[in-house]
Amino acid sequence: MTGEGAPTLGTRPARAGESAPTDGLRSLVDPHGRCLPALAVHDLADRISGRSARANARWGWLRRPQEGRRLVWLVAGEDFASVRLAVELARAIHEARLDVAIVLTFEAEHPSLIERLPRSPRMGYGYAPADHTASLNAAWRRLAPLGLIVAGTIPRRNLARACAATPHSLLVAPPRAGDCRFERVYPGHRAHWSGAPSAPAADLTVMLTNAHVEPTVATLANGGSERRLWWWHGASTEAARRFIALFRGHLRDDLLFIGGPVAQMLPGKADGMLALSRWARDPIEAGTCVLIDDRRWTAAVAGAVTGVHFAANDDEAVWQALACGAAGSRAAQVEPPAPRTARVLDLLDDEAAVLASWLALRDDPTTLRLRSDASRGTFWQERRLAEQLLGELLDRVFDWN
Repeated sequence: MTGEGAPTLGTRPARAGESAPTDGLRSLVDPHGRCLPALAVHDLADRISGRSARANARWGWLRRPQEGRRLVWLVAGEDFASVRLAVELARAIHEARLDVAIVLTFEAEHPSLIERLPRSPRMGYGYAPADHTASLNAAWRRLAPLGLIVAGTIPRRNLARACAATPHSLLVAPPRAGDCRFERVYPGHRAHWSGAPSAPAADLTVMLTNAHVEPTVATLANGGSERRLWWWHGASTEAARRFIALFRGHLRDDLLFIGGPVAQMLPGKADGMLALSRWARDPIEAGTCVLIDDRRWTAAVAGAVTGVHFAANDDEAVWQALACGAAGSRAAQVEPPAPRTARVLDLLDDEAAVLASWLALRDDPTTLRLRSDASRGTFWQERRLAEQLLGELLDRVFDWN
């Protein structure tokens, strides 16, 4: 497929809903879009900054890992969740199909994720080509993929056309609804996809959740005491400060962890606050507010806390909290990652209501145990469904010829 039989890009009008999320004004400055002047500007900026690999990839100058092997091309977006999903799919396919090479392309590099890829002559990775017709055609000639898998993102217009023209193409966990032809779509619970056969809705990212976490953080932070740890996850500094004041007034002997975007906004060196990245693993003084300023701490914190409240959307954190058995609640603007999670996440909009709920849980071990069991049960229901669909996905890729 190095030209003969490869899809020709830019020859068919896009269907409704097929356009990329960067359509409109943003597409004029998109570093991976179709606007040639914008691509030229980004190319110059990257070369001046020493990012020649990104600049070359933008024009489709990708390197094939191994000649002579059939190749699967995994396409990720720029956000952490998309690249994380693509990396794990690449690892699974690398193990399942020993006869294919794999290329993973992404729009933003996340070193902590990329280092998880197999060190293998069959595995290649790098920045993605732009969605300009010439760039994609150049990439296609170099890769000649047997199939494409788009993970955790919506393909831009020309890439969507390539997927529609390719016999083997999968869309996994699209972040929103749309309409484009794929061999198979594996949607989450929020994205209804038309124009392609779809598997049952499931959140495949739940497969990445650490289901067995030791309460090491609680042991180290408490230093032998029996106090409880709690987790508030949000994006508003004003709401966080209000809740911190309430917490210190009523649960002064316990520890409060603050996660989400707001953890990067609060001063990690202020009196009464401690950033986890600066923690020396020694006992933490009562009344300290601990900032989860590195997402790699999410699982460890989830395994240590009694309860958690979500005032900002974060599906990964929700699944991790439920897997560890934390009693959960959410604000009205927080959308549950799956319908079944709404049953175990109490709807609490007021900070005082969250505090009252935590006080009740602290004093009622029977209810706390029931809530913890319900959280774990909900997680494992979704996990079993995701395992089934991931097995189907890998079987499908295994049958590609």
